[in-house]
Amino acid sequence: MEREINLFKAIIIQGLMDSLQKFLFKESKNDYYYITAYEWLGSDDFKFICEHANLNPNNVLKIYKKFKKYKNYLTPDTTKVLLHEAFNRHKQL
Repeated sequence: MEREINLFKAIIIQGLMDSLQKFLFKESKNDYYYITAYEWLGSDDFKFICEHANLNPNNVLKIYKKFKKYKNYLTPDTTKVLLHEAFNRHKQL
């Protein structure tokens, strides 16, 4: 069960990375990834993934808003590490 939870957390982290426009490479599809991820936040699919990751969707969105405030100061690698730590620090956010 832990593997499935980690998989769902990885989906959330990737979605947040895309919605924060933290891409490792500059590609023509990045705008598409950003728009798709931004629209995904708060959707029923987003809530489904959060529930399966044992995360409260509202708390995930709060974390997203905090990161959005400082996104210009964080590299993609740093953002990914901090998101990973935030979601693994507690059993239930």
